[in-house]
Amino acid sequence: VMELALGLSIAAARLVPAADRDERAGRGGFRDRHPTTELSGKTALIVGWGAIGAGFGRMLREALGMRVLVHSPRAEVPGDYEKIADLGQALALADLISLHTPLRPETRGLIGAAALAQCRPGAILINTARAGLVDEDALAHALAAGRIGAAGLDVYSHGAPQGRLAGFDQVIFTPHLGGSTTEALIRVG
Repeated sequence: VMELALGLSIAAARLVPAADRDERAGRGGFRDRHPTTELSGKTALIVGWGAIGAGFGRMLREALGMRVLVHSPRAEVPGDYEKIADLGQALALADLISLHTPLRPETRGLIGAAALAQCRPGAILINTARAGLVDEDALAHALAAGRIGAAGLDVYSHGAPQGRLAGFDQVIFTPHLGGSTTEALIRVG
């Protein structure tokens, strides 16, 4: 799951799937139409500091030199990471937001209109945790407004890849691939 989150983060920052579609269709000028960004040296927010969130945070810090903020009310966070209790404050600082929290009544719709309005303009949202964490209609509005620059979704509601979010080149859908590698299935078994 950590590797997929990293792959989605980079693919979303560079709009890799949309660039591939344009190249295959013979459409030139992608770089002129679609600005992309780097992640190195920027700020990441990890929402949920369990084994996957913590591992992903380490990857981002060590591989990309990112500042890693953590919003995880129940978790102990090592002192070399910045724990921020207020989600809105953390969202305002983050260039990359990655969700790794369980779906509970208090986390359903955690990333909704109010949370998205607090995001740094152009932030990238990655969800490899649970579909119900993100209000997809609010995400579509945030993408249209430029509040969210891109999203990588491994989990989403039924039909989302054919719905409103599908109209955005900067949204990547994967079919719940996080834990489905050969190696992960062997470990689970």
